[in-house]
Amino acid sequence: MFNLKKYKFRRVYILVMLIILILLIFLYKNKSPQEDKNEEELVFFSVNAFTAVNEYAEQNKPIYDVSDIKSKRQKEKFDKNFGKELLKLLNSPLLPVSVNEMVIWRSDPIDKETYIENKLTILTSNSSAAFAYLLVPKNISFPAPLVLAMHAHGNTKYGAAETIGNKGNPELFYGKELAERGYVVFAMDASSFGERLDFSQDSVEVQEKKYAQDLFELGYSPLGITIQEDIRILDFLTSFSSIDKDNIGCIGHSFGGVRCMYLSALDERIKVTVLSNSEAPRHGYP
Repeated sequence: MFNLKKYKFRRVYILVMLIILILLIFLYKNKSPQEDKNEEELVFFSVNAFTAVNEYAEQNKPIYDVSDIKSKRQKEKFDKNFGKELLKLLNSPLLPVSVNEMVIWRSDPIDKETYIENKLTILTSNSSAAFAYLLVPKNISFPAPLVLAMHAHGNTKYGAAETIGNKGNPELFYGKELAERGYVVFAMDASSFGERLDFSQDSVEVQEKKYAQDLFELGYSPLGITIQEDIRILDFLTSFSSIDKDNIGCIGHSFGGVRCMYLSALDERIKVTVLSNSEAPRHGYP
């Protein structure tokens, strides 16, 4: 028996497919020679870029090659030399101020049941200031263990406030949790994060890109600035007799983990490092 509905459906289906085919042919014919050239150049770059890198690596042995390390003494020497070279590459224009002059503002302490929250404004150099939080458990003995809690990149506008549990994603409140467990916790906004953003200006994303671009044009990097500030913060915190210098750790998620990664590699005062979902080349901080 002839099915009229099925016949009509097939006709409509065939007609639609023909229209799509005609559109595709039209678009292909009207494709500009420049577009073809761009695609060819992109394919050429994709195929040859990594080949060139691999050939260079085969012909030029890395200056710092871990395969050469055969003893503990060689490892210590390697770490020291590598750290010095890495600091040079990070390249920061920041000039330090005395640790006694770094705190320029402190809020009234806030009682958080198991710990006290202190908000600070700190001079990280002679030309930059940052907002930070110091969480001090109520029932601890001094000198006390310290953890630097580095915030993630995702919620740029929250910064350190998310890490210490004041806003944002509860799964990233690790600073708050550590304070509740009896650790002194310090969390600071990195440059172009949290309260170091100007919310009356461009979007968060645009501000971050402008900040990075300006630094690159001057010959510096956002990561270099951030790590130098983190090292300076260690100078500041270890100047207090209430901090146990042999029990200092660092914890961070995503970009926060990147900060911990570099800080622990460059500064022996960090004894324990906890990284979560972190890799160095991410987040526009090469």
